[in-house]
Amino acid sequence: MKVFQHVDEFSLNDGIGNDILGIDNTLKSLGYESYIVCRKSNINQENLIKEFPTEIRESSKDVHILHYGGYGYPIQEFEKLKGKKILRFHNYTPSFFFKRYIDKEMYNSFANSELKAKIELESILFFSSRVWCDSSFNLSTLFSNSAQYKKSKERSIVIPIVRNYQRAEAKDFLSYEVSYIGRFSCHKKIEDILCLFFFLRKIDPRYKLKLIGKKIPAFQNYTAYLLDIIKKLKLEDSIQIFENIDEHEKIKELYRSDFLISMSEHEGFGIPAMEALHLGVMNFCYSLPTFLETLGDSALLFQEKKFLFLAELLNKINTSFDIRNKILNNMKERMKFHSQLNFAEILKDELELRVRKF
Repeated sequence: MKVFQHVDEFSLNDGIGNDILGIDNTLKSLGYESYIVCRKSNINQENLIKEFPTEIRESSKDVHILHYGGYGYPIQEFEKLKGKKILRFHNYTPSFFFKRYIDKEMYNSFANSELKAKIELESILFFSSRVWCDSSFNLSTLFSNSAQYKKSKERSIVIPIVRNYQRAEAKDFLSYEVSYIGRFSCHKKIEDILCLFFFLRKIDPRYKLKLIGKKIPAFQNYTAYLLDIIKKLKLEDSIQIFENIDEHEKIKELYRSDFLISMSEHEGFGIPAMEALHLGVMNFCYSLPTFLETLGDSALLFQEKKFLFLAELLNKINTSFDIRNKILNNMKERMKFHSQLNFAEILKDELELRVRKF
């Protein structure tokens, strides 16, 4: 049996890329012949196929996994391939988050792509043997408006993003540094982090903020908006921006932090939060279904963005040994929960039993 993972663009800078590589490594450890099929890639892999579908030697015994994060991959060609099909659904960001920061033409393009994705997913669900979602939230999103729900429910499973996270003991000193990790995208609500940080600095001027991620050319107006806020709030000397740093540097900067902060209003999984958990860095996040599912009571989750209150709460937690210790113990328990997942066993069961059943 050969297994092909399909994606439009293969990159290790996002959750989909991390998942693909994690699945690929797991499949190889199980003895499967594994390939990654994409149209664009910023990674060199021996088993990478860039010419789709001409480079694929087909067999009815093959399994094809389509990683879906939005409209764009040639679905009709994918459907024609011999063998079983699996939809790996990662969600996509609703277009309304972008409307304020892009021109009308670009917004219409995003909205059209979102509509096409919803229509396309109906077709993919119809011919897929199995559906793998990386969170229960993504599973509910996929089926919320789907006519395929009843038919596909029994063929669906939640498999978290396949990744081994670097672990470390929580540091025993305060750095008075807080971090954000992710794209500089509108739905991440980085402006809300800046407002929180403004009040945090009023409480204790030792606090520093690190914005770690990647600026997106399509959202240059949003980036300009953030830089304008930083200037107006006079935060230039207390904020560092790290763009496109490598994995080692990112982990180093995150580990130095007291908190990872997220004000995002849409997350399909949340790899940075999981990275923070395993490094012993506390998560301070706007409450989303994804964080409730993956982090549970190991994180500080809030439902209202009352910035002064949140700044006072964050500082109180950070400077109280008893509170910090309780949270860190909860984090250790949550890591035990995640460590019980045996991805090799799950994937082998799916490929050898579940996929062939349908």
